[in-house]
Amino acid sequence: MDYLIKKVILEIEGKEYEAIPVSKQDLELENSKLKKEGKHLDLNCNCGDSYCDSNGYLWICDLGRSNSCGWWRSTWRCNP
Repeated sequence: MDYLIKKVILEIEGKEYEAIPVSKQDLELENSKLKKEGKHLDLNCNCGDSYCDSNGYLWICDLGRSNSCGWWRSTWRCNP
């Protein structure tokens, strides 16, 4: 049976927030912004990692892509 996880619900500080997979294009865009700082995010990240993107939203690295970890962008503001 094939399936695709399109979104997950995170509970942060007692409230629920939606998270969707980060596309390759979105990751490349974010990496172009990070390049100025000498940083880089890999598509296959380490499960449990988190990152506050350039727009102030939390990204988490978790399962959901073919038994490997990948980035998920949440609706939670980590830098309002």
